[in-house]
Amino acid sequence: MMQRADGIFPALSCDIDRIVEIEKKCFSDAWTENMFRSSLEDPESIMLVRILDGCVIGYVVASFVLDEVNIDNIAVLPEYRRAGIARALLNRVEEEIRSFANCIMLEVREGNESAIALYSSLGYERVGLRRNYYHNPTENAILMTKYLLSG
Repeated sequence: MMQRADGIFPALSCDIDRIVEIEKKCFSDAWTENMFRSSLEDPESIMLVRILDGCVIGYVVASFVLDEVNIDNIAVLPEYRRAGIARALLNRVEEEIRSFANCIMLEVREGNESAIALYSSLGYERVGLRRNYYHNPTENAILMTKYLLSG
């Protein structure tokens, strides 16, 4: 298979094994391979990967219902964090959905201060709290929403 150039691209089936590896490195309560495959095949889902030197180093999964988009999963390998990769992935999702979406929603662990800071800097606002939403360890989820201006 030909090596892909560096950049952000729609995920391919051949990326799933690497995405699962990253998921396991980043989360204690990781998605399964089947969950990623299901998202990849869902016509109401967007899955993007960040390629560097021919290798997936980060990804984002978003799903939508009508004009509402949810960021279902996002991760970047620890050694590539704080380099703007998650920001670029989220910005690309926004480009992809701008023609039909009114808002983007997500939830984040209450203790994940760096992610909360990133989302806030991108215009996401805290809109709620889900108590004990996360497991392994148990932690509250902060609900955040970014309202998009319709074109």
